[in-house]
Amino acid sequence: MTPPEQGPEQGEVKKTRQVGGYIRSDWQPTEADIAWVRQRFPEMSPGDVKDETEQFVDYWCGEAGQRARKRDWSAAWKNWIRIANKRKPRGRPPQNPEPKRDALLRRIAELGNEFE
Repeated sequence: MTPPEQGPEQGEVKKTRQVGGYIRSDWQPTEADIAWVRQRFPEMSPGDVKDETEQFVDYWCGEAGQRARKRDWSAAWKNWIRIANKRKPRGRPPQNPEPKRDALLRRIAELGNEFE
């Protein structure tokens, strides 16, 4: 004799498996996603967000298999944006090497003149 089935009303939690899907090549973040970026990373320009979104879509369109399936593409995109923001250089922008080069060339010319 088999025992009767138990449902959620008897305390058993029914497990549901959510299967994700592949990203569509025309996927775009929602307006809520864009608002999240503006609030969380105000230093990211709209151009930066657009570039990161294009890279995100291209990357995931190129992936295959189970790893490329996501249940929530907005959540995956937000994680991508967080990582992209960490890659951005912080602090002072790099100095332009041209003035140092010009100064070095000037000094070399001065030294050359001393030996003439």
